[in-house]
Amino acid sequence: LRLSEQKFRSIVELSNDAIVLTDEQGGIIEYNRGAEKVYGLKRAEALGSLLWDLEFQFVPDERKTLKVYEQLKTNLLKIFRIGRAPWLNKLQEAVIQHADGTRRTIQALFFLIPTDNGFMGCSIARDITERKRVEEMLRESEERYRLLAENATDIICAMDMNLQLTYISPSVTRQLGYSVEEAMTQTLEEVLSPDSFEVAMKVFAEELAIEKMEQKDMFRSQTLELEVKCKDGSIIWNEIKFTFLRDENGRPVGILAAARDITERKQAEAELKKYCDYLE
Repeated sequence: LRLSEQKFRSIVELSNDAIVLTDEQGGIIEYNRGAEKVYGLKRAEALGSLLWDLEFQFVPDERKTLKVYEQLKTNLLKIFRIGRAPWLNKLQEAVIQHADGTRRTIQALFFLIPTDNGFMGCSIARDITERKRVEEMLRESEERYRLLAENATDIICAMDMNLQLTYISPSVTRQLGYSVEEAMTQTLEEVLSPDSFEVAMKVFAEELAIEKMEQKDMFRSQTLELEVKCKDGSIIWNEIKFTFLRDENGRPVGILAAARDITERKQAEAELKKYCDYLE
């Protein structure tokens, strides 16, 4: 038992997560080094205080606007009263005010541990402030790029590795006449002329073959000139530049493409060729 307790204490003390044990009234009886980092209070300051006093270090405006804090306190009181946790293993997120005055976002889990005389409460919390900051930056970045895509003249689209559209910009309506909803239901074979579809599939197969090579340019792109069918039945030329979308391991998980109408340029090139042929 002594050895088991020593192992338990070692795990608790070495953990970077905040681990707080309470008695049946919610009074803190154990408080590890991880908790000192997450909450900013020293062990001596925390011992004997109530768990919700620790986890409710919220700035006044937060307590007024976010009901989750009061709900959390109510749930904890209910758990200690009935001796069981109805929301066992359910992660809760909250914004607390650290002892240094900064706001931190924590993710906490609360559960009960049976003892010979009843139970102990156990709270495990993790500081996810940096993760939330990165998520917010990614969200803002995505919104900026989406705004750019939705106001671009060129068609911007994304496909999965089965060449099914997962996104297409509203410019598809101006250029091809299809609504976004109509365009999303179409296959590549339906949109391209037969010859252009054959070219596209050949290049796609070549790109997949390159992916199997050990040495390859992960940031390479391809540019194709393809005939595209409009909703009214007419055919236009598109210059389509595409590259692979990759996961964190560098594996291709989709395709990002931008298509520009080059019909006038192709017509001018055809006229020039006719003129050159005439001169010969």
